[in-house]
Amino acid sequence: MRVSKYTIPALFLLSLCSSAADLQSSWLAARNQDPQYLAAQAERRAGQARADQATALWRPQLGLTASAGWLDMNSQTRGAQFSAPGMGTFTDATFSSEIKQGSDTRWTLSASQPLYDPVLDAQAAQLRAQAELAESLGVLAGDHLMQRVATTYLAVLLAREELDTARVQLSATQEALALAEEEFRVGKRAVTDLREAQASRDAQMAQLAALQDELAVREARYTDLTGLSAEGMPHLPLTVSLDVLRPSALEPLLSAALSSHQQLRVAASGKRIAEHESAKYAGLSSPTLALVAQYGQQRSSGKDNTGYDNDNGWVGVALGIPLYTGGMREARYAESQALAEKALQAETGARIQVMQNVRTAWYGLNTALAQSAALQQALESARLRLEATATGREVGARTTLDWLNARQAYYLIRSQLVRARYQALESALNLALAAGNNQDDPLARINALLSD
Repeated sequence: MRVSKYTIPALFLLSLCSSAADLQSSWLAARNQDPQYLAAQAERRAGQARADQATALWRPQLGLTASAGWLDMNSQTRGAQFSAPGMGTFTDATFSSEIKQGSDTRWTLSASQPLYDPVLDAQAAQLRAQAELAESLGVLAGDHLMQRVATTYLAVLLAREELDTARVQLSATQEALALAEEEFRVGKRAVTDLREAQASRDAQMAQLAALQDELAVREARYTDLTGLSAEGMPHLPLTVSLDVLRPSALEPLLSAALSSHQQLRVAASGKRIAEHESAKYAGLSSPTLALVAQYGQQRSSGKDNTGYDNDNGWVGVALGIPLYTGGMREARYAESQALAEKALQAETGARIQVMQNVRTAWYGLNTALAQSAALQQALESARLRLEATATGREVGARTTLDWLNARQAYYLIRSQLVRARYQALESALNLALAAGNNQDDPLARINALLSD
């Protein structure tokens, strides 16, 4: 089996499928099959080839041409003048040569080395910028996939928490309904208590069905993304503290993002590509200089023993001076200048967007942590209220409706708490990616909080 650095061995994937998949193993599995990520890695490898192309532009070029064929040639020179030692000078002489049904073979070996060419300079710089762009886009694709995996994974866990809560509520409501029916039968409860319990049971059964469908959809989405089963995924217990997620000060995170975020590198590479494109058209009006060497032979022979032999070799410097391009160079240069300005504004916009993303994620994480702490206290208060209401119901001071309402309030707060805690996990990842801190493996911090 052939394994590259962009794939995961099949045996490892099988081991993941046979056991509960945590967040990190889900991320590894998704990298091996997500089309968007794999396409970005293919582009990344193409970018590496562009860097090689930039180097090749300034290397010597060597070429060989050869031909062979049949030849009929008739050459005549009239009015020629020549002189030879001891023979004097002759004028109005005629020279002729003829080859009939002959053969002709030729070959030429040529080499050239650019010495000065502004267009080649700009092309090489542009190819290197394109290689850097592909590299940054490949890293960004990994960040985006990490975010999608985490969002999908946590969505499954949250759906399971909500489904479990709904099942507990339904079970308790069914018990309350059975008790209300018995007490109503012996005359200890009013019919309103019985109807309230029945209505609550019916509403919770409908909610349970909807939550089961939603969980199935989220599990299927997770499997499509990772290729793994969603069974046995670790979850976030309510007893686990989230203090480890508390972020550092905002300003250092903004500084880190502005210095290292891949989105800014993408924008900077795009600006350089546009600038070098403009430089290419500016260079079309400049002269070029190249070192050129050439050697060749020609052999022609006819059936009557006539023939022609020519050997030639040449080494020198070739100068090229563009004179007029019909206005095309000027028009393309004007276009490239405008596109370079567009790329400059895109880079400014990317810088603003990165700072906004860091601020949004930072405040989002702090809000989620604050909500979690407040809801934790509210849940304890709701628990005490539920216990008091249950005791009052037993002694007749509270109705079944009071008890159902108190229990509904308790589970509503619990659901809000669970949502806030999972939101804190997702916000922590968003902040790490927004600040460009993916090298620290933010998934590991989140994964450490999950438990079987």
